[in-house]
Amino acid sequence: MNGIAKVIVVGNLGRRPALRHTTSGKAVGDFSVAVNSGRDDDPTEWIKVVVWEKTAEACEKYLDKGSQVYVEGRWHTNKWTDKDGNERSMAEVIAHKVLFIGKPGAGAQGGGERPAEGQGDSTGDDPIPF
Repeated sequence: MNGIAKVIVVGNLGRRPALRHTTSGKAVGDFSVAVNSGRDDDPTEWIKVVVWEKTAEACEKYLDKGSQVYVEGRWHTNKWTDKDGNERSMAEVIAHKVLFIGKPGAGAQGGGERPAEGQGDSTGDDPIPF
């Protein structure tokens, strides 16, 4: 039996999404989502989100720093060797669904839900170009 590790994140973007293309031309983007519990004694958690193809393009077009989003995806640990030969790793969410909940400065009013277009989980064999 296969396992499942579904992740749901709701929070605000810490920066505008970055959009790049793999060597085969697939669009890939990333952004960080700040998640606050609402308690003063809890620190903000920052979660890296990776989006692919049409979802990446829609996120880059419509999202900005401070935008509130709902993200569904799977947990992934990205592993690599740095320039000094050290093994490194970073946890991230590979998103398959992104809903645009609110615009920066909109407060609780939000801007309505607008899903990003396309499937964002088609990572293929291309390495992420960053």
